[in-house]
Amino acid sequence: MCRLIVDAGQLCDQTSKGVFMNFLLVVPLLAVALLGITACQEKPEPQTTPAQTSQAQPPGTDKEVSARAMSGTSALKAEGFTPQIAVGFQLKPSELEVSTSLPFRQQVELHAAVLDKLRQGLEDAQARKKLAAEKKSEPGMFDQYLAAEEDERNVLKYLAPYAIAQGKAQARKDDGFKLTKVGGEGEWKGEACNAQGQCSEVDPMVALLMMVIDAVLGEFQKDNPFGPNNELTKAFVALVQFIDRPLGGPNSDLVKIREALLFHDKNGEIAKMIRDPIKRPIEIVQDIRDKIIPKDDNGEIAKAIRDPIKCTIGHLWGGC
Repeated sequence: MCRLIVDAGQLCDQTSKGVFMNFLLVVPLLAVALLGITACQEKPEPQTTPAQTSQAQPPGTDKEVSARAMSGTSALKAEGFTPQIAVGFQLKPSELEVSTSLPFRQQVELHAAVLDKLRQGLEDAQARKKLAAEKKSEPGMFDQYLAAEEDERNVLKYLAPYAIAQGKAQARKDDGFKLTKVGGEGEWKGEACNAQGQCSEVDPMVALLMMVIDAVLGEFQKDNPFGPNNELTKAFVALVQFIDRPLGGPNSDLVKIREALLFHDKNGEIAKMIRDPIKRPIEIVQDIRDKIIPKDDNGEIAKAIRDPIKCTIGHLWGGC
């Protein structure tokens, strides 16, 4: 209500030059504006720039996190940072879970959407962290570095199962298995078979990663996996670039995460779990967290897997 009244006051200011020419029309508006000024003196509105108010926040946006993001982005922009994510972009733990009770195809599609959001969050956090490190002597950049680091660590926690899923997908492909019932319309299933006719079921998360690396038979088209004019296809194409960057090379973020986990694989336990056709990626990560990573390991991946999610100073995580 206070904002509406201030708007009226601003309109009055703009028309003040015509007060004497059109006195009878302006007096009522002036009275409203004066009331607004009195009301807003008791509870002043925070000043915002046109860039901050020009785009509406998505429904359900965590306002506290959004305010930190706006303030931090303004500080980073002053040092030359160009955000690649939309205003109000947030990651929420409740929105990153995919129910196993959903149909197989829907699970694959939701995993594609979640993984793409995590990709965007990771790339943004890494870009902010890099710039803050380069500008560390500038005021406020240390705080921005810590915020970006918190965001990055939270994303790594949620990316870990996808890193394991990629390893499982590659292991299945290396053993000659390909998905037989995904792509196009109709019901999808996680059946994967090899040339000898041996078949097994794969997790929807693993199926998505097998689709990315072309471990698919039949009419599946990598450039149009979810049908024509599907928004998920755009996300899928971005995932291909994110996961195989370059194709099969060491620069993939998921490869880096998995290799950091395999560093703890003293007895080959993780490798065995990755090659297990039944064990789900989320279960593998839980076993790694609970049984394999030492409590005194303070590496980034170890802390991301072991420590609870934090949403205290970052820009991306809401609803924690």
